[in-house]
This record gives sequence, C-alpha cells and structure tokens, in this order.
Amino acid sequence: MSNRRKQEKKKLKKQIIILSALLFILTITMIILAVILMGRISGRGEDSRKNENIVTSKSDSKKADAESSAAGRKTDSGSSVPAQTGTGTGSYTPASPSHTGSSGTSEASGPESTSGSTSSGAEEITVPVEDIFLPDAGNVIADSAFDHDDPGRYFASREIVEGDPVYLRIYGKSYQENDYISLDSLRYLRMVHYNFDGKIQVGEMIVNAEIADDVLFIFQELFMRGYQIRKMHLIDDYWTGDGISSDEASVTDDNTSCFCFRQAANTDQLSRHALGLAIDLNPLENPFLTFDEDGTVHILPEEGTPYAYDRSADMPHVITESDDAYLLFSEQGFNWGGHWYSPIDYQHFEWD
Repeated sequence: MSNRRKQEKKKLKKQIIILSALLFILTITMIILAVILMGRISGRGEDSRKNENIVTSKSDSKKADAESSAAGRKTDSGSSVPAQTGTGTGSYTPASPSHTGSSGTSEASGPESTSGSTSSGAEEITVPVEDIFLPDAGNVIADSAFDHDDPGRYFASREIVEGDPVYLRIYGKSYQENDYISLDSLRYLRMVHYNFDGKIQVGEMIVNAEIADDVLFIFQELFMRGYQIRKMHLIDDYWTGDGISSDEASVTDDNTSCFCFRQAANTDQLSRHALGLAIDLNPLENPFLTFDEDGTVHILPEEGTPYAYDRSADMPHVITESDDAYLLFSEQGFNWGGHWYSPIDYQHFEWD
C-alpha cells in the first residue's frame, strides 16, 4: 500500500506540473495576442488621424486656391473722418422665407465677371458644401446639399492678407492705400442667404474686424428667419473707376454690400462704408433720398422710386421698424438711415 500511494502522489505531482505549464503557456499566449491587438487598434487610430490631416491639408490648399474673382452715387450722414484721396496701384485679381414676392420692378442683372459665377448666371451646387469659402459668391446651394442641422458652418470670416485672391480683387479699387483703415482691420465674410426665389445663395462681404462677429450673427439670424436678400457681392464686381459711381452701379443692381474706401458724395468726409462700418441692404427696395430746397426729391436707384413713396410693411423686402433686419441691426447697436431727416437712407445701417 505504501508503494502504491507513493506512485499515486508522483503521478498527481506530475499532472499538476503539466497543468501548471499549460496554464503558463496559455497566459503568455493571451498576453501576446492582447499586445498584437492593441497595436493594430493604435495603428488604425494613427492612420485615421493621418487621413484627417490629409483631408484638412487638402481643404486648406483648396481654400487658398479657390477664391475666385466674381465679376452709387450716394451721400452718407454721420461721417466724421476727413477723407484722404488715394490712387493705389497694383496688378489684379430651413425656415420658410417670410419676405416673399417680387421686387415690383424689373429684375436687376448680376455683375459682369472676369472669372467665377454671379447671381445672374449662378450655378446650382448639388453636392454637400463642406467649406463655405470654396463656392463662388452667387452660387445657389441645392436644399439637399445644405446642412440644415448646422447652418452656422456657412457663416465665417477670415483675414485678408496681402497677395491673396481677395486682396488682389480689391487693391486699387475698394481698398486704397490710406491712413484710416488698414488691411488687417478688415475681415472677409462668407455667408448664405435666401434669394428672392427662396433659394439658398452664397454671399460675400468685407467689414471692419470690430463688427465682423456681430454681422455674422445678424445675417445668420436673418437666414434662420427666412429673410430674403437679392444678392451679396463685393462692390469691386461693379467697379467703374471710382467709389461713388461704383456704389451707384451696385445699388442699382440691388446688391447688398459694406466696405468701399470712398468719400461721401459731394463732401470731403469719409463715408462710414470707407471704414467697413456701414451696410446697404436690398438697396433697390430701400432707396436713398435727397431733397433740394425747392422740394425736389432725388431717388437712388431710380428703379426704387415706387418704394420711396410706399413704405408699408406689405411691400416685399421693404425695411420698416417691424422688419427683422431693423430689429436685429438695432439690437447690435447699428443706426438706421431710415430715421434720418435729410437725406433718408432706407437701405443703410451703420455702426458707431
């Protein structure tokens, strides 16, 4: 019996040793597999980050290359800075709409263009727009291509840098070398708006950096409320050789705009537009009125004459004190030219 027990103990000990060895091997194998699996997951994460960086790099490159050049005579009240004339030289380059109906006048044609699209021959974008700086101003974004869950992505600003496409469009035109407003004090905005057909259209504007965020907020709110704006191009698309006549061409085409370094007509004062602190909104439906001593009224643009005499809220695109544009601009500290006595500037909002 003693020998049998000894043999059984030896057998049991041998089995324990074998099981322990197998358990050790199994543990090592599991550790190795876990290390390999973690390495693969980490590698996928790095690859994903690399792909994101590649996409971002391509997007930034497109931003740099894709800015294309799209191809009034009016006084301003409240101007207080003596003007400096400059010549400048250089080589160039969904809410449902609540304001509906036609303007009551013949359709204004879009600005002529040397490159890029304008509202007169706007292309309709049917693929998702990921970067608002890429489409040409005036292009229409199909409803299916617009991210209604994140409309804020379509309202953005950027600095204007000497030599970039926007600078090449404005230098020697709306932007002149001067002592009052520097290039780094301006911001180029891209925004969307509903046009008079109720479609989502790409707009652009240059404003003073001091009001850039306020302007983006106002126009995003207008968009969310379905407010209609005919078009929104830089005044340089209407350039005739000087700021005053170019402004006249812009307002006649019912173009909403802001910055243009110029004097107020018939004065030696700078317009508030010269500092990027005034915006003209739907100017044909909201004309500019001056008065002679004999009572004669001059209306700019002339096509806006019906709107000079009928300022009822029932008229489409007319700015009144109950209008969303008036309310939003006023809330952000802008003054309305419709409150002036002489001249009266229904299209004009300026920031003091």
